[in-house]
Amino acid sequence: MREGNTTKALRARELGISLRTLYYHPLKPDKDWSLKCQIEEVLREHPSYGSRHLAIHLKMNRKKVKRVMNLFGLSVYTTHAVQLVLSAFMNALHDNPRPTIFHSDNGSEYNAEIYIEALETVGTMISRSAPRCLWENGYQESFYNQFKIDFGDPSRFATLGELVLAVYQTIWQYNHTRIHSALKMSPMQFALQSAAAYNSGNKDRVQ
Repeated sequence: MREGNTTKALRARELGISLRTLYYHPLKPDKDWSLKCQIEEVLREHPSYGSRHLAIHLKMNRKKVKRVMNLFGLSVYTTHAVQLVLSAFMNALHDNPRPTIFHSDNGSEYNAEIYIEALETVGTMISRSAPRCLWENGYQESFYNQFKIDFGDPSRFATLGELVLAVYQTIWQYNHTRIHSALKMSPMQFALQSAAAYNSGNKDRVQ
């Protein structure tokens, strides 16, 4: 194994993430992706579950569950910030085209070498806001402000699983059903409309 690959393998092992995660391609076997989604559903309700409890809950072989957890970076889920953002990025790649630019603040999780390597591997440019400069992160700050209003008091939840599920539902509504003043529709409706217009334009050029 070359020196560069050895270094990546060591970093991945420290985080409990498979090295293959860094080279993840959207066209993964459907069975692995399906199991990953099932595991995430259970973790939303029971964040402390490890591979043993998950295997019992899903009535599956523990080795298979553990392999998929390592492949997609789903183990020590509530404690490693880098692992969480890396898993979120891989999830996004599965259902969306590779982003040309990834913009974030200067949080340590986004500055982690293993996360930077993942972005560079898929050819995504890295953009960072200047320290203590909220003006460069206007859209993100606006999202957080609106999210807090829509979400309400987080102390109303009895368990971490309930909190995680509510966060997921609020973000889903934000993307799929909430009308945005600049778009006059939800982001998902806008994306579908834009894709239809783009495809229609391509057909016209071909003809």
